[in-house]
Amino acid sequence: MDSKDSKLNVKLCNNDKEWDIFLYKSENKNFLSFSKIINSSISKCKKYFIYKEQEIVASFHIYEENNKIISGEQIYTPIHYKLNNKPNKSSEYYKKFLILEKYIDFITKNYEIGEITLDYLTEDLRALMWFNFTASKDLFKISEIKYTSVINLNNLDKNFTYENLESSQFYSFLSRSIKQQYKSSKKDTLEFYESDDLKYAKEIINNTFERQNRKNLINLSIYEENFYKFKENKELRLFYTSKKNKIVSFTLFGVVLDTAKYLHGGRLIDSNKDYSLTFNMLSSILKLKKDNVNSLDLEGINSPTRGFWKLGFGGDIKPYFKFKFKNN
Repeated sequence: MDSKDSKLNVKLCNNDKEWDIFLYKSENKNFLSFSKIINSSISKCKKYFIYKEQEIVASFHIYEENNKIISGEQIYTPIHYKLNNKPNKSSEYYKKFLILEKYIDFITKNYEIGEITLDYLTEDLRALMWFNFTASKDLFKISEIKYTSVINLNNLDKNFTYENLESSQFYSFLSRSIKQQYKSSKKDTLEFYESDDLKYAKEIINNTFERQNRKNLINLSIYEENFYKFKENKELRLFYTSKKNKIVSFTLFGVVLDTAKYLHGGRLIDSNKDYSLTFNMLSSILKLKKDNVNSLDLEGINSPTRGFWKLGFGGDIKPYFKFKFKNN
C-alpha cells in the first residue's frame, strides 16, 4: 500500500534531545509528547522519526506490549508533522496523507493488533480506508470519535488585563454564561497567582472525586517529578485562585513555545455561585498570552458537565479519532 513515490523511511529514535528538538519544530507542539513525559510511562514505549531522504518530516511514538500497540496512560499518541508555513493547503494535505500512509505501512508490518488515538491534526483518515479497500477487508476500524476545543489567541492583545477584558475582541467570542461569570467574579475577592507546588491541586482533585463518589484516576506525579525541569523553560504552568487566603481552584497547563495544552483543573466547591475556576481560566489565558502563547487546546469537551463550559471560552471544535486494527 506504500506509495512508490513517497520516498519516506521510518527509523528508531534513541536520542531524547533530537526527539524534543523536532517537537519544537512540529505543527503539533504537543506537551504530552515530550520525551520526559513519554519516558515516565509505566508502559514500554518506542519513538520513531519519519524521514524523507535526510530530512525528518514527522515523528510518532508507540506504547507496546506483547507485539501489540496499546493506548498507554496519555490521551493520545499523535503523529507529529513538521511545521509547514506555506499557504498551499493541497500540498500540505498530500504530504500528510503520505506520512499517514507510511505510518500505516510500518505498524501493520511490525504489529499484529493495536489501538491508537491520534490528535486533531490528523484529520484526513482516507489512508486507513484505502488500506482496507486494497486488502479487501476491514483491518482498520474507527472505534471512537472525540472532540476538543482549540482557542485562537491571536485575536487577544497582550495589553489587556482582567479588568478591561470586556474591551477585547476575544471577549466577544465568550459565551453568555462565561461573560456573566466574568462579571460576577469581578465583584468577588478572588486572587490569582502562579505556583510550583502541586500539593493544593492534588487536594482539590481528591476532593472532587470524593464528592462524586468516584475513584481518583488522575496522577499528577508524572508532572511533579519533572516540574523544575519544565519550569526552566516555562513549559509547565500551574495557577491558583485564592479567596480569603484559601485556595479554591487551580489550572495546570503544558506549554511548547506558542502552543499550550490544558492538562487539569478544578475547584474546591461545586456550586453555580462559585466563579473561581472561570476567573482562573480567564486569568491564565491572559497570563499565557503575555508569554506569547497563541493557541490553547482545552483538551477534551467530551464530558456532559464540563464540555460546554470549555466551549464557552470561544474555541473551535476539533475532532480526534481512535482506531483499532487487527492484522490477521
